[in-house]
Amino acid sequence: MGSPSGHMHCGGVMSTGAALYVECGFRPRMVRLSTAGTELWWQDGMADASAQKRLGADGVGSVITTGGITVTSKGFTIGTDAAANPASPARIDWAVWS
Repeated sequence: MGSPSGHMHCGGVMSTGAALYVECGFRPRMVRLSTAGTELWWQDGMADASAQKRLGADGVGSVITTGGITVTSKGFTIGTDAAANPASPARIDWAVWS
């Protein structure tokens, strides 16, 4: 059985600098993270541990291939990218869509 379609969940976790697993109950097709002026986006078809990253108000963007977002059948892992998951505690807001 595949993931449900048309679902959206959101929440938040505190950063640690180490990989963090978030369970949402389904395999996300899109993930968005936001923390301390950095946004990460992952969408279906992107490689594990990758993401599109945008820094700051000027929106400087890049694609990361390590330390990003990895999706599982029941959630996702926030990787170790220092801007998205800083070692000093910061709130990471997340949203996922199926």
